[in-house]
Amino acid sequence: MKRNVRASLAMAVLAAACLVSSALAGHGEKKAAAFDEGALPAAQRDNYRVFSRACSGCHKPAKVLHSPVATVREWEKIVDRMVSMHGARLSKDDRTRILAFLTYLCETSRKARSTASTPGS
Repeated sequence: MKRNVRASLAMAVLAAACLVSSALAGHGEKKAAAFDEGALPAAQRDNYRVFSRACSGCHKPAKVLHSPVATVREWEKIVDRMVSMHGARLSKDDRTRILAFLTYLCETSRKARSTASTPGS
C-alpha cells in the first residue's frame, strides 16, 4: 500500500514537473514569447504576471526563467540588488509575489531534478 502511495505521489510530482518544464522549455525571445502561463498552478499565475511586468523593463523574462539560480535565498539577494543598485521599483506586495513565483520555480526545479535522479521512483 505504501509503495503504491509513493509511486502515485512520484508520478504526480513528475507530471507537474513536466507541465512546468514544458512551459519553461526553450531559450531566447522566440521561446519566451511562447511561455504558457496557463500551465502554472492558478495560485502562481498572478505572481507570474507581477514578475513579468516588473522585471521585463530591464531584461527579458526568459533570462530569469532559464537562470541557473537554484535557491530562494539567492533570488532574495538578486531581487534586493535589482531594487537597491538598479532602481527597480517594487512595492512590498510586488516583491512578495515575485519571490513567491521564484520560490515556486526553485521548488519545481528541485523536485524535477530529484525525481529524475531517483532510480525506480
